[in-house]
Amino acid sequence: MIQFNFGRIGLALSVAASVGIAQSTSAIAASFSRYQAIDLGSLDPTSTTITVNALNDLGQAVGRYNVVNAAGVSSNVGYIWQNGTMTALPLTGLKIGGPNDGQPVTMPGRGGLARSINNNGIIVGAGDELPGATDRAMKWTPGSGGYSLTVEEFGGVESYFIDTNNVDQIAGYHIFAPGLQNAIARAGGSNTNTVLPGIGGDRNQALALNDKGQIVGSVDGDGVQNNTTVNSAALWQKDANGNYVLTNLGTNGATQSVARDINKPGQIVGQLTTGSGATATSSAFLWQNNVFTLLDSLGGTVGDAVSINNDGKVVGYSRNSSNQDRASIWSNGMIADLNSLLTDSLLVDGSNVSLTRATGINNRGDVVAYGTYSYVDAQGVSRTGTRSYLLKSVPESDTALSLLAFGAIGGASFLRRNRRKATVVVESSKA
Repeated sequence: MIQFNFGRIGLALSVAASVGIAQSTSAIAASFSRYQAIDLGSLDPTSTTITVNALNDLGQAVGRYNVVNAAGVSSNVGYIWQNGTMTALPLTGLKIGGPNDGQPVTMPGRGGLARSINNNGIIVGAGDELPGATDRAMKWTPGSGGYSLTVEEFGGVESYFIDTNNVDQIAGYHIFAPGLQNAIARAGGSNTNTVLPGIGGDRNQALALNDKGQIVGSVDGDGVQNNTTVNSAALWQKDANGNYVLTNLGTNGATQSVARDINKPGQIVGQLTTGSGATATSSAFLWQNNVFTLLDSLGGTVGDAVSINNDGKVVGYSRNSSNQDRASIWSNGMIADLNSLLTDSLLVDGSNVSLTRATGINNRGDVVAYGTYSYVDAQGVSRTGTRSYLLKSVPESDTALSLLAFGAIGGASFLRRNRRKATVVVESSKA
């Protein structure tokens, strides 16, 4: 007779064996890391909104936080976080183009600011120069004395830098007239934009590029300048003559589509949207080898994939069956709620933080994400906020053991196999 010493094997293994989930847990352990969450913090005690937008392979993250002055007016400050320290990015820099060309200007702190950082530490983004629709492309360059800023105005209405790759190429867009917008690219070390081809229409946008210089975004799929934009996912790449050629990826039967990111192997992720307004539904997608694949959801009807690393791991968000947006990761055909993969609960002033958006994943598998929290303080005042985190991947040996115990203990989480395909979804009762 074979006897098991359950005292030594442990409760997690005994429960796993009794309910028959060991194989599912092994599949999860093989596909998903556990993550240690590092709070990026804030540089201002008045700040209640700290968002993170991007992460490079060196573990440097960029985003923005808000500050409130004595008059109660809120503004944004871009930041870089590295080695446990958040540093504000300068808002004063040299203006290139437009009024004040060649002169220093100070941006008032409106807009998205820092959007992307490459492995050389170069940061790009955009922000308003003046009240109203006056976004200017912004680029921060590291130097011995810290970061220096250049502010670029392309003419027309507004100018945007959205992404930069590791050879310092930049992708973005230019609103050159009211309601009309070109996707643009810029070579590393150049000060000249290249307008990317479209198919007519009102608005095109370049949102990401890989180290091969392949660019993704969207074009106006109806091909008509009619004050109506029907987004269609787009890929631009150079031909043998060095000219950019557009591939319109289409909408895969949906109403609209947008390509958000592309990795070095050429896999593309983004969002398909069906319908419009409050009843619209959306799905995260993966495009490769000329085929769209819908990525699974956590049970809801809204989702988006925004970043993919060179191993094909994807992050974004998915709405669950309780109508909650959850920061999500997709790997090997499976989806997981990132809240369920954390080694510890997230707390701000004693209140739980629920991660709602994952915004970047690097080639080491680390993720940046932000989430919301709410609480009532000692004076009975309701407070809410947004907090950002770097999610550091836990070593695989620790991941396998912790996921086995995590998946086996009832009430903490449960496993659900998605009916659209063999997809294991990890959901947590933690909010």
